Amino acid sequence: LNARKEEATRLTIELEDIISSAKKEIDRLIDENKKMQKLIESSEKTEERAEQLNIELTKTNENLLEAQAKIQVLSIQKDTLENKLQDAKIEIENMLKQAVTSIDSQKQVDETRWYHNFGLNINNNNLINHDTTGSFMVTPTINIDVRYHLPWKPVILNKEMDWDIILEYSPSFTYENSSPLLAGTIQNQFSLIWKLNLNLKLGIVNLSKFDEDNYISFSSEIGYKLPFKYKFISSSYFLSPHIMKSLDGSKSMTYFNTGLRITLD
Repeated sequence: LNARKEEATRLTIELEDIISSAKKEIDRLIDENKKMQKLIESSEKTEERAEQLNIELTKTNENLLEAQAKIQVLSIQKDTLENKLQDAKIEIENMLKQAVTSIDSQKQVDETRWYHNFGLNINNNNLINHDTTGSFMVTPTINIDVRYHLPWKPVILNKEMDWDIILEYSPSFTYENSSPLLAGTIQNQFSLIWKLNLNLKLGIVNLSKFDEDNYISFSSEIGYKLPFKYKFISSSYFLSPHIMKSLDGSKSMTYFNTGLRITLD
C-alpha cells in the first residue's frame, strides 16, 4: 500500500511538473503570438506609410515639373525683356545722338556768317594749246575766281557733292589771239581717292578782244590737294581740259589748263 502511495505521489508530482511545463509553454506561445500580432500590425502600418510616402513623392514630382515649366517660361520672358531693354537702350542712344547732331548742326548754322559761304582762288594757269604751226604752246597767266558755295549738297554713290557759282577773271587769255577773260560758271565737285577730287564746270565766257567774244564753256578738272595748309589757306595742283564754243557756233576752242592753286576758304 505504501508503495502504491509513493507511486501515486510520484505520478502526481510528475503530472504537476508536466502541467506546469505545459502552462509555461502555453504562456510562451501566447507571448510569441502577441509579438507576432504586433509585428504584423507594425508591418501593415509601415506598408500604409510607404504607400502614403509614394503618393506624396508623386505629387512632389508633379509640383517640381510644374515649377520647372514656370521657371522656363520666366526665363523666356526674362530673355525677351532683356532684348526689349537692349532695343530701347539702342533707340534712346540713337535719339540722343540725333538730338546732339541736330543741336550741333543748329549751332553751326547759327555760327555761320554770310561770308563763310564765299571762297577765293588764285590760280597759276598754264594754258596749253596748238599754235599756228600745230605745235604745242604753253602760255603762263594768272586767274582769280570768287565762288559762292550753294547749300545744296546731294549724295551720289555715297559721296556728298558740292555745288558752287563762280565768277572768274584773267587779265590775259591766249588762244591765237590774246584777250582778258571774264566768265560766270556753275561747278559741282566731289572727292575721289588719295586726296583727289573731280570738278565739272559749265558757264559763259566773255573774251572782249576776240571777234567772237561770247562763248559757252565746258571743262572737267582733276585736282590733288597738296599738304601745304594753314588755317583757311590751302593749296592744290590741277589739270583741266576745256572746250569753248562761240554762241553763234562759228568758232570752237579746245585747250588744257594746269598749274598751282591757292585757296582762301
